[in-house]
Amino acid sequence: MKLSFLLAVSSLLPPLSQAAVSISCPSLDCGMDLGKNVCFLHSGSNPVSYIRLMQCGEGHYCDIGDEKRYAWVDAQSQKYTSGKRAALSQVFGQRTIGYCRKASTMDAVLNNGRECSQNNQCISRRCLSGICSGKSLMENCAQHSDCNTGLACIQETGWPFASKCRPLGNETATCVTSYDCKPSHYCWYQSAADAQSDTKRCMQLYAKPINATFGWRYVDPTDDMTNALINGQACATGFAIYTGSFQARCTPILKIASDFGTVPAPYACSVANPSNTCRYYYSELEYLTQDCQCGFDPTIGYCPYPGQEELSKHINAQFKVLNVSNCHTLDRFNLRAQAETCGMGPQIELKAAISIAFNYTQWPFIQKESAASCLMPIHPHTEANMLLSGAQIIGGMLIAVGIMAFSLL
Repeated sequence: MKLSFLLAVSSLLPPLSQAAVSISCPSLDCGMDLGKNVCFLHSGSNPVSYIRLMQCGEGHYCDIGDEKRYAWVDAQSQKYTSGKRAALSQVFGQRTIGYCRKASTMDAVLNNGRECSQNNQCISRRCLSGICSGKSLMENCAQHSDCNTGLACIQETGWPFASKCRPLGNETATCVTSYDCKPSHYCWYQSAADAQSDTKRCMQLYAKPINATFGWRYVDPTDDMTNALINGQACATGFAIYTGSFQARCTPILKIASDFGTVPAPYACSVANPSNTCRYYYSELEYLTQDCQCGFDPTIGYCPYPGQEELSKHINAQFKVLNVSNCHTLDRFNLRAQAETCGMGPQIELKAAISIAFNYTQWPFIQKESAASCLMPIHPHTEANMLLSGAQIIGGMLIAVGIMAFSLL
């Protein structure tokens, strides 16, 4: 994080009482009866004191996959016990109860290219020969969901600026979001000049070698790790650093260090002290920092992102899925769709991508054995719950929602 930003923000934060200086993480409990159809119960407090989960019955899943809507825990927010700023609370605007849902509820509002049996399952309201169908090449459209697979709703650059269903962009095609590009590509800046002029182009994911350069843009002024991962989608390492003058350079994560020194996987850190950080080294002396995260243990936490080995496994598994996908552009990260005929199907590679993605995105929360054994059978983004009745996939993302939300803007 940038020092100037932190200094500016620190002047706005309420002073911490002595009792709040030490961080304590909540417990994660499973097995107790939470009530009819309830599978998730959050303490609803700040600091968070407990999170409880209950496994749903056969053919059902726990509908807590949207991390933007459901309260969880963040170590740094645990230090606040009172205040006047609602944004500092982990339960502000968040749901604290989650319910079991039938897997069949996911078979609605389907994008074009998805398997269907009735018209009302499809966004287009047209189920033709068992596939949701939309508008064809060069037909007028209002949004991406109007168009068939392989197409995006793209606006003409000149008068009358009509929007039409056009082929997804390949390498160097100009774009506004990654949804304008083929699934194996993302919308970013091919050069520093492009970044300076804010000209985005379709670029192949995870293709550039170490030390290759391209355009850099900040997507989060408070989090350099997010910036490194978003920009780093162009790199074979999945990681990039800013070199100045709108330029990014591909680099690997060389090691991770915490208050315990250089740490191997699972990258432990002491979470009790809010000043403890994890350092992600990309050279002998240079690094990016992240706060130590809770691991459902009172004092021992874990670095929020794992190292280069785990990142490489994650992006390689992800690319295998995206590279063969013929699903709708809006379904590129929908693993239910990727298990159908438009994707690779429920193959070993897809199952591996699901498991690896979950391990990467939930890294600090599954390192304690008791936490992993509680969370993994219940969380909707694990293989056990994403794959129901053979190929019945109930939803999920290939990579962290928060990260991809930036890259698709």
